[in-house]
Amino acid sequence: MKVLFTIWIGVSLIKDVDGVSCYECSSSKGQDCKMSASTCQYGLFGCAKITAYSGGVDKFGNFQNGDRSILSVIRSCNMLPFGGVDACQQQSILGVRVVTCYCFSDYCNISAKQTYNLLSMALLLLFSYIII
Repeated sequence: MKVLFTIWIGVSLIKDVDGVSCYECSSSKGQDCKMSASTCQYGLFGCAKITAYSGGVDKFGNFQNGDRSILSVIRSCNMLPFGGVDACQQQSILGVRVVTCYCFSDYCNISAKQTYNLLSMALLLLFSYIII
């Protein structure tokens, strides 16, 4: 009975194992590209968003991320670094600040961030072993 229940849970979660869907486009000045999406390959793939900003920090030490300071935005599928968490990093090169963000949920490489909780599926499976 425990084996059948485990198989049932696994089969019901198969739809969540498909490749991640990401926006794929490049634009200047941060123009939106909501209509261009594709499914990434199965495996360690997810979404990436790379934004280049002109200028660095203001006189208070804050980064200036206004729409007017965006030079370019690239959204794509990408092989993600190991770790499995959504993360961003930034680098400054010759007065241009590049912010690179990686994420694992569908359409997460747009400005509004969505989250996906894999931990809840693992807890559900563990809970099924405890009850049965």
